[in-house]
Amino acid sequence: MEYLRGDTLEARCHKDRLLPADRAVGIIFTICTALEYTHQRGVIHRDVKPSNIMFNDSEEVKITDFGIAQVTDNTAPLGIFGTPSYMPPEQLKEEIVGPQGDIFSLGCVLYELLSGQKAFSGANNFSIMYKITHEDPPPLLSIRPDLPPILEDITRKAIAKDLKARYQSCGDLAYDLRVALRGLTGTPVDEKLTDIIDYVHHVPFFVNFTKDQVRELIAASNIVKVPSGKVIVEESEIDDSFYIILSGKTQVKKANAPIASLGGGECFGEMSFISGQARSASVVAVTNCALLKISATLLDRSSKSIQLLFYKNFARTLVRRLAKSN
Repeated sequence: MEYLRGDTLEARCHKDRLLPADRAVGIIFTICTALEYTHQRGVIHRDVKPSNIMFNDSEEVKITDFGIAQVTDNTAPLGIFGTPSYMPPEQLKEEIVGPQGDIFSLGCVLYELLSGQKAFSGANNFSIMYKITHEDPPPLLSIRPDLPPILEDITRKAIAKDLKARYQSCGDLAYDLRVALRGLTGTPVDEKLTDIIDYVHHVPFFVNFTKDQVRELIAASNIVKVPSGKVIVEESEIDDSFYIILSGKTQVKKANAPIASLGGGECFGEMSFISGQARSASVVAVTNCALLKISATLLDRSSKSIQLLFYKNFARTLVRRLAKSN
């Protein structure tokens, strides 16, 4: 338990009290990183709404009230819970609710913060539930034509009724919000680098790295975006690069047969780096992915402390995969 000082976002969801767009997007980005952390540890909040998000003048943002959160491996149980205007459509259809349910709710909060009105409202709970499952809210730009189109695109994807069309993880949503935030603030190049460092530092693989080490690492690597369906690495190819998944999901295949699925914070291609041999499997993007591509040759030139951290994390990854396979 923690005593918090500040206001909730509910007070800033009225048209006469809206936050500046960059402030609103920054708050949602922070909540994204918090939810990504909880999702990767099997916790689904299930009641994301403005009154459960607190902020203060010191730029601190907190998500509160995990009272109905579900601790689970991947999915939450069926049933009606939470607040109707922010419930994902799969819950109302009594389907399995997973982390993407929190993404839908957070998308509704973003829409409300930017427009000053709920994405889904009605005279009673039944009319709200009908709109969530059958209707789309008014386009964001029809309410706020001063906003950049990218915020319309992000919000629409976050509250997509089809799970396949929705963001696959909070990491995916956070990445696009960072892009939008840079456009809103006209961020200079050096501040953009700070944004990237902060983003990468939130990825679980780098939890034991310092920010200075992440900065050094980024200088020896590239962040690449890969569309769904694209082959990232090919079995039998010779390449010294390996990858850290910043957001999205991939599938590992051997002789074209699926053998594993990898998500945000996991790595692949490291065995070729360690063994110095050709790729033993292919990796395909299941969703749109953001990847940190690291050249083993350049990593060899990094400090010994960074190399040691990589080998430790590679070892932990190998142990986890062996445990799963058993």
